[in-house]
Amino acid sequence: MNYPKIKRFVLDAKNSIALGLSLIFWLISVSIFYVQIFISENQKFVIHYNAIKEIDFVGGSFDVFYLLVLLTVLAIINSWIAYFLYYKEKFLSVLVLYSNVFIMFLGVMIFYVLSIIN
Repeated sequence: MNYPKIKRFVLDAKNSIALGLSLIFWLISVSIFYVQIFISENQKFVIHYNAIKEIDFVGGSFDVFYLLVLLTVLAIINSWIAYFLYYKEKFLSVLVLYSNVFIMFLGVMIFYVLSIIN
């Protein structure tokens, strides 16, 4: 692995801001999940409502944990794609990283809403 390239990618100002914001939003999501959802292990959570306001999907804390795993995998894939695009298309790389920030922000909103509704 070529570490100077990774170091140059991470130390770029735009990339480091995006990676830092993504990490902060991910940590907020993990803390909301742990404090509000994981502690109440035996409780069932309403995860999805359908169009006519009926409960569509009810699950436990591990079903919500799968959302956190999905959020983490999406962040890793987006960061990996941004790294490989960085040396060919810097603008597209920054765009992918900031879309990663947006996805992490949506993750925070998902966990916040799940904790408030239940």
